[in-house]
Amino acid sequence: SLANQLALGGKKRDGILIVFSLKDRQFRTEVSVGLEKVITSEISNRINQTVISPQFAAQNYAGGFYNGIKALAEKIEANKARIGK
Repeated sequence: SLANQLALGGKKRDGILIVFSLKDRQFRTEVSVGLEKVITSEISNRINQTVISPQFAAQNYAGGFYNGIKALAEKIEANKARIGK
């Protein structure tokens, strides 16, 4: 994935990349391999649809990113024993 190609988080660390194009009104979430069992495509899509998209639609981009990252962080924290396994 793009997250892995960019080596998000550095060596021996995992990361998430959220890319947003205001002009195209599109965004995407990429998850590194080590987090794929915790942040699955289904979970990522659900957070995108229920947390980030409504804020972006209201042109509250900072709030959308903040709340989306918060939701992702909470999911990771609750499942940290599964990271990288």
